[in-house]
Amino acid sequence: MKTTNPIYQDNFQKKLIVSIGFAIVVYLTLSLWGNLGNLKTALSNFNMYLLVPMLCLATLNFLIRFAKWQYYLSSLDIRIKRFESLLIFLSGFSLAITPGKIGEIIRSYFIKITHQVPVSKTAPIIFADRLTDLIGLLVISGIGVVSYKYGAYVIGGVGLVVITMLFFVSQKTYLMKILLKTKNSKLINAYESSCRLLNLKSLIVAIPLSVIAWFCEAIVLYLTYRALGLQVGFQIAIFIYSFSMIIGAISMLPGGLGLTEGSIASLSILAKMSKSQAAVATLVVRVVTLWYAIIIGLVAMFLFQRYILKNNNYQ
Repeated sequence: MKTTNPIYQDNFQKKLIVSIGFAIVVYLTLSLWGNLGNLKTALSNFNMYLLVPMLCLATLNFLIRFAKWQYYLSSLDIRIKRFESLLIFLSGFSLAITPGKIGEIIRSYFIKITHQVPVSKTAPIIFADRLTDLIGLLVISGIGVVSYKYGAYVIGGVGLVVITMLFFVSQKTYLMKILLKTKNSKLINAYESSCRLLNLKSLIVAIPLSVIAWFCEAIVLYLTYRALGLQVGFQIAIFIYSFSMIIGAISMLPGGLGLTEGSIASLSILAKMSKSQAAVATLVVRVVTLWYAIIIGLVAMFLFQRYILKNNNYQ
């Protein structure tokens, strides 16, 4: 069997290079804003021992979200070996810095070439995953609003949009009639998958998993503050992270770059930090969460391509 490199490779590399270039600009701007000299001083006080639990919490976030991914696959009656499924899931992180994380559709592409499952059937998993993640962040932010007294209108507005989307998807009788008239099998397939992934039973499973997963990652920011010797309340730290992630998500920017960092830094200053402290905290938490995930995703993608080539699953 003849094997070739995936057709997406060149396009993937170009997007990754552009996104990394954008990230460099964002972090350089943040560093200059926080004053490079003061950043060095703030970073010198960082407690490196707390880096281990921070990475562990970020990893736990990935594993819980993988459990949700497995549940979604099961809901669509798709059976994949667990190790292979894990590599496919983690590979999606390599494209986390694409607009709206749409690059995570690579997971559907991998399932198609290895198990001949149409992309139209599995792509809704990405949509359901993003939507339930957003709901989870809204829940965590809602808890933090009580003490932080900020962002209630934004959270309420985004929550209303999410509820509207769920209501729209639930109108199966009317939407299916419209889709059947189009005779587009891919759209019908995608909508049927969406209905199965976003019904009440699935939401009852997926939303709590999302809340727990993102709560774990939000704690990373709290530990970052502690590592810098900053006395910031646990509830406030949780709110700052979850709210900033929501802002980044609705921006549709690659990985939320720019707005997520800006939100974390700005809200940190409102929590009585200096610019340098806010900048360092922002840079550290994004390295531990976003860039750690991207590195894992790149490794997983490499291993997966080696895996499928070795087992002749791709041609």
